[in-house]
Parts: sequence; C-alpha cells; structure tokens
Amino acid sequence: MSFRGKLRSVAIDLDNGWDDLRLELSRSLGGPGPLRILAYRGLGRPDRLMVRGRVLVDRGPTTCETDGQPPEPIDELIEAPPRTEQSDPG
Repeated sequence: MSFRGKLRSVAIDLDNGWDDLRLELSRSLGGPGPLRILAYRGLGRPDRLMVRGRVLVDRGPTTCETDGQPPEPIDELIEAPPRTEQSDPG
C-alpha cells in the first residue's frame, strides 16, 4: 500500500473513532434528540442504487430576539441562512 493509501486509511480510522466517541458521549447524556435525514440526489440503474445523505440533529427553527417587537425585515434576512437547508454533495 502506498503512503497516500496508508494516510487515507489512518484518516478514515480517526474519523470513525471520533464519530464513535461523539455518539457514545451523546448516548450517555440522554441521546442526540430528534434527528433529520437529508438525502442527496442519488443515481441508479436496474441492478444498483446509490443514495447518499447525512443525519443531523434537528435543532428546530431559530428564534429572533427583538424584545417582544416584530422583527425588522433586515433581521429576518440576516437570520435566514441558518434556517436554510444546504446540501453538500460530497
């Protein structure tokens, strides 16, 4: 195996280990909470299907703190990006 292949293997092992550690910590604290599955566009043929995606903790809609006053349009525009789902095909 080439150096690049070994480095890739180590990086994958580290990433999997980190994911396992975070999951165990989350479970020990009562679980991750409600989840949301974001599927990316897949591809397929009659004998094979590939669909990618990711599972995220659903934090619900964000709130705008305006001391009880209706939010200004500019405030809503600023708050919009965190509420927008962005898919990452990679």
